[in-house]
Amino acid sequence: MNSDEELVLAILRGDKSALSLFIKRYQELVVNTCFKVLHNLEDAEEAAQETFLEAYRKIALLRQSDNLKLTLLSIALSKAESMRRRRKIAGFFSGGEMFDEASSVIDFIRIDNEESGNYDDPAGKLETEEKKQLILRALDSLPVNQRKAFIMHHFEDISYKEIAEMMKTSLSSVESLIFRALTSLKKRCSDFIEFEETVTKEIIK
Repeated sequence: MNSDEELVLAILRGDKSALSLFIKRYQELVVNTCFKVLHNLEDAEEAAQETFLEAYRKIALLRQSDNLKLTLLSIALSKAESMRRRRKIAGFFSGGEMFDEASSVIDFIRIDNEESGNYDDPAGKLETEEKKQLILRALDSLPVNQRKAFIMHHFEDISYKEIAEMMKTSLSSVESLIFRALTSLKKRCSDFIEFEETVTKEIIK
C-alpha cells in the first residue's frame, strides 16, 4: 500500500489515481470529523469536499507536513466551522433553524443501528437517540476552540502535544481548553446521563 508521502508525490506528478486513493483513504475520517461539528450528514459531506479541494490546492505544502492526517483534520475542522457559521447566518435571515438537527441526528443513528442489526430494543434505541442529540447540542454550544480541541482529542485520539502544534498554541492552553469543554459538557448533560469521557465515544461514532 502506498504511504501518504508516496501518494502526495504522485498527486504532484498529476496522477489522478493517487488522488482518488488519497480521498478514499481519508474520506470516512474527514466526513465523521465534520459531522461532529455540523450534526448533519449532507453538510458534513459538503464540508469534506471543500476539505479535499483545499488539500489538493495546498498539496505541495502537505508534502512538508510531518503528519498529513493531522493537517487534514485541521483543514476539515476549519471548513466545518466555516460552514456552521454560514448556516447560522442563513438560518437567521430566513427566520428558520440552521438545519433540522433532531431529524439529522436520528437519521444518523438509524444508519448505525441498521449496520449493527440492533432492532430488538426500541426503548433502548430511543434512549440512545436522546442521549446522542443531547451531547451533540452540548458540543454545539461550546466555544470554537474548545470544540475543536475536544473533538480532536476525544474522538480522533490526537495527543495534547499534536493539538497544540495544530492550533499553534501552548500545551497548557490545550489542556485548559479540553478541561473546560469536558466540564461544560458534564454540566449540560448531568441531568440526563452520567457523563464520562467514554460515553461520547460510545454514543457518537
